[in-house]
Amino acid sequence: MLWDTASATEVRTLSWCEGGVRAVAFTPDGKRLLSGGVGGVVQLWDVANGTELRAYRGQEGVVEAIAVSPDGRRFLSGSQDSSLFFRDVHTGATLWQTEAGDGQVHCAVITADGAIAATGDSEGAIALWDMETGALVERIEAAEGMSVTCLAASPDGRRLLAGTAGGRVRCWELPATSPR
Repeated sequence: MLWDTASATEVRTLSWCEGGVRAVAFTPDGKRLLSGGVGGVVQLWDVANGTELRAYRGQEGVVEAIAVSPDGRRFLSGSQDSSLFFRDVHTGATLWQTEAGDGQVHCAVITADGAIAATGDSEGAIALWDMETGALVERIEAAEGMSVTCLAASPDGRRLLAGTAGGRVRCWELPATSPR
C-alpha cells in the first residue's frame, strides 16, 4: 500500500502476484519503487498509477533486501538463497551476480557515493561489496551468530550502522573508496 503521510490515507495498493512482499525501496526521484519477496522476483512499479513496469527474475530464494543506487539507475537485491544481483533498472540487465556467503541475505544498503554496498545476513555477518565489480571488499563478523536485520549508511558514506536480532546497534567506519 502507498500512503499519503500528510492525510494518513491510502493512495494505492499494488498487486503482488508472486506471494508476500519482504523488501521495498523507492528510486531517489520517488517516481518508481521496487518490491521483492516470495518467488525470487523483484518488481518495478510506477508510483503515480500503480502499473508494474518490469519484473526481474533469477533469484531462487525469497528476496529480502533491495537497495537502489543514489542515481536511481541500478539496484541490488539479496535473497534467502544467499544470491546478490546488481541490475540496471531500465534494461533489466544483470551487471554482476555473486553469492553472499553461508547466510541468507536479510538487508542491504548502498553508500551515498554509490561505490560500496553492505549486506547483512542470517549468520551475523556484514559483507562490503565494490559496486563496480561485485568484488568482496571486507567481511565483518558483526552479530556473533545473530542475524543482521537492518543496515544504514551515513550520508557522508563514512559509517555503517547495523541492527541485530539480539537487540544491538553497532557502528563501523567504512573503508575510503574515493576522496571525500
